[in-house]
Amino acid sequence: MNFAEPIRIDEHLTLADRALAAPMAGIMTPVFCLAASRMGLIRNWLTPFISITRDSVPSVAALKKKIAPFRNDHPLMVQLLGHDADSMAETALRLAECGVQGVNLNFACPAPMVVKNQNSKFLAVMEKMVLKLLVQQSH
Repeated sequence: MNFAEPIRIDEHLTLADRALAAPMAGIMTPVFCLAASRMGLIRNWLTPFISITRDSVPSVAALKKKIAPFRNDHPLMVQLLGHDADSMAETALRLAECGVQGVNLNFACPAPMVVKNQNSKFLAVMEKMVLKLLVQQSH
């Protein structure tokens, strides 16, 4: 398999290649992202996770600010972490309003702080969230 070949996700999204930079909070800083883009090293972006908690869905303006360092002419996918299906689904819909091409759902980050905050129980709510997103997308 050639990781430099494009991969078609669906009729609306084709990734420039099959490799994505691993999203690492604290490493993928705005300076890193800008340098990697200018050097042509990254053609698809997957952001470090944005933590979503119950009843604290970020506004579209706040999400645009969070993803600004990753914005360029490359496809952008945003990684979400949390365990409240309604808040995660609403955030995903707001990200679509921001022009994000995809959402990556972080099922269980092994970082000690994430596990301590019980965000790793995400598997228990995934089905509910996916169904909610599909229903909302169909309207």
